[in-house]
Amino acid sequence: MPKQILLDHPTIDEADIQGDVLVGLQKAAEIFVFFTIKDAAQFKKDLKQLVPKIATTELTRKYEAAANAKSAGQPFSSADLATVLKINVAFSARGVGKLGLSHAGADPSFEVGMEVGAAQLGDSVGDWATIYRGRKIDGVFMVALWDKNIDHAETEALNAASALLGQFQPSGMAEVGREVGSLNRAEPGHEVFGFADGVSQPAVDGLHKSVADHDQSQPGQDIVALGDFVLGPYDREVGGKATPPQPWMKNGSYLVFRRLRQDVAGFDAYTQKHFKGFADSPDAFAAKMVGRWKDGSPLARDPLRPNPAHDEDHFAENNDFEFGVQKVAQTRCPFNAHIRRVYPRSDVQDGPGSAEQKRILRAGIAFDHTNATGGDQGLLFVCYQSSIVDKFQFIQTFWANADGIPFEPPYVAGLDGTMPDHPGIDLIIGQAAVRGAIWDSNKALQNVPKFVTATGGEYFFSPSIAGLKALAA
Repeated sequence: MPKQILLDHPTIDEADIQGDVLVGLQKAAEIFVFFTIKDAAQFKKDLKQLVPKIATTELTRKYEAAANAKSAGQPFSSADLATVLKINVAFSARGVGKLGLSHAGADPSFEVGMEVGAAQLGDSVGDWATIYRGRKIDGVFMVALWDKNIDHAETEALNAASALLGQFQPSGMAEVGREVGSLNRAEPGHEVFGFADGVSQPAVDGLHKSVADHDQSQPGQDIVALGDFVLGPYDREVGGKATPPQPWMKNGSYLVFRRLRQDVAGFDAYTQKHFKGFADSPDAFAAKMVGRWKDGSPLARDPLRPNPAHDEDHFAENNDFEFGVQKVAQTRCPFNAHIRRVYPRSDVQDGPGSAEQKRILRAGIAFDHTNATGGDQGLLFVCYQSSIVDKFQFIQTFWANADGIPFEPPYVAGLDGTMPDHPGIDLIIGQAAVRGAIWDSNKALQNVPKFVTATGGEYFFSPSIAGLKALAA
């Protein structure tokens, strides 16, 4: 889509920014250990010893390059892959306060925590796990481990998490709870509903080079200003700079953690039972709710069937499309399809409020605790941004939970000659009480069950290495 041309590319201090922020910690399993600080002085001593072991952007980039070389059959040094275990850490506003540094002027949502704003997100705190209630979380350790064997990766990550906790004195901190995530064992690379995951991720100016076009990395992957993800002060996509409110917050990023339980059996049963009149098959019905086929093919490009022959060789091109190309309301992809709600692309005009201004960097992982007696499964959602209010919170509240069209026409009517004013909420992650949709048939989906339920979360800040040293001082 047309957008500003980024001329002055920023210089990124890759040795100062934590690795999960811009690249994502490569992992087959990841353990999130939530903790409370009991004695700040003791915790600072222990944190100071941990800082040199924190995985940086520089490290994760080297690992990514080595892994890519290996997959391409090229020679690489064993030293390039020496570190398969990676640790990052982030703090809530409560935790930062305990360590004695000011966070005045920080993002308002970070300041008050996710629980206070739960209703605005559409959450019911009654659905939340106990560890996320009452603002008792001061921080989170993220322990990520890569191994081709997912079970082995999970075991080793759990062992590494235990070893990490052993490096902190019990008098200084205590574990509040933990989450265990791993790649989907049934279908790695896909989330638990079965859809290809992580397909649409923005490129970052200063980190990724233009390949497809002057403002794109891979085809359809727009390069977004660094200041939309990291406090610098770095330029933001549409005007101004992402300026850290406190000096220690430079090169840091706000982390949103959200535990999303997915009702896989309910989703499958619903699409099997209700597809007639809306789609040709249960898979096509599910694709219309998501906006993609399960292999990642976008409906906007492949409205009738998935295109695996194309996508196996050109997977990146799953991003190379626009919703409004045909200027027809929603004959290809419904307005309320998940991927259209959370990233409306050319549906939203350039300038203030543009789709690119709302981009986030996702770094989550699936979880599955189901067994013969029950349990749950879903997504441990993680994203990074320079403003929670302007990005994650905006996307969830004003796009995913809204039933109107937050876009700017012109669009012509659909095949039936109508243009619904309220096509419906995002039926995947939308948390609004009224759950329905109107598609091209002008036949309404009504009282659609909630397939994804938020069961906890918190807002954190991921400091730079320099910021961690300041917190530990």
